[in-house]
Amino acid sequence: MLSEMIAKYGYLAVFVGTFFEGETILVLGGFAAHRGYLELPYVMLAAFVGTFLGDQLYYFIGRRWGVRLLDKRPRWRERSAKAMALLHKYDVIFILSFRFIYGVRSVSPFVIGMSGISPMRFMPLNLIAAFIWAIAVGLLGYLFGEVFQMYLAEIKQYEFYILGGIAGIGLLLWGRNLMRGRRRKRWREMLAGARVRKEARMAERSAANDASAGTPSGTPASSGVEGVLQPVAQEVEGDDGQKDQQAGVEGERRALP
Repeated sequence: MLSEMIAKYGYLAVFVGTFFEGETILVLGGFAAHRGYLELPYVMLAAFVGTFLGDQLYYFIGRRWGVRLLDKRPRWRERSAKAMALLHKYDVIFILSFRFIYGVRSVSPFVIGMSGISPMRFMPLNLIAAFIWAIAVGLLGYLFGEVFQMYLAEIKQYEFYILGGIAGIGLLLWGRNLMRGRRRKRWREMLAGARVRKEARMAERSAANDASAGTPSGTPASSGVEGVLQPVAQEVEGDDGQKDQQAGVEGERRALP
């Protein structure tokens, strides 16, 4: 039953999983190839196509809507800043290796699109990087199967547990990243609340100081643009008053015989 499902849906699962940046599914595919359920070259091919197309899509999303999405998803900003710093520092090396960098792998094609790197430059580099990654991680899964076979003579009895263990590790890593992101979001909300309370206290103290300095309670103290424009308006009004007064004096002189 298990072998039939893997043989029927294995390549599709590798393609879909790698499209959504799944190293775990490729390791599982390599292991399944070692056990004879799949062909390793086809596993690598499915992974290559999936990861290449996925990262091309994320690149164009970052290029078109990157800033807008970062505004809506603050938890991406820290990882995006790290990826951008690595991109500026290492450029081509980073594009070729970001799939192997834990912590920024998921946002890297998105950030590369935001950075302004042209599609004609990113595409061939992404093609090379996807090819290297698919071979390396696919072989890693295949070698896992070789190692298990060395230490477990009857490996067929433990295939289900080994596959489940690899999948479980992948789910644990995913859950860990998810929980870490939620904790960071709560910390950011707490810090933002503390900042708002601090600004409110400072505004209250400023209002109290203005009141003690003689500012009428019904007239708010000028600030920002209004504070800059109010003296100018007063000066203009003063000049107009002086002009009116001078015009009145001249009119009285003309009226005298």
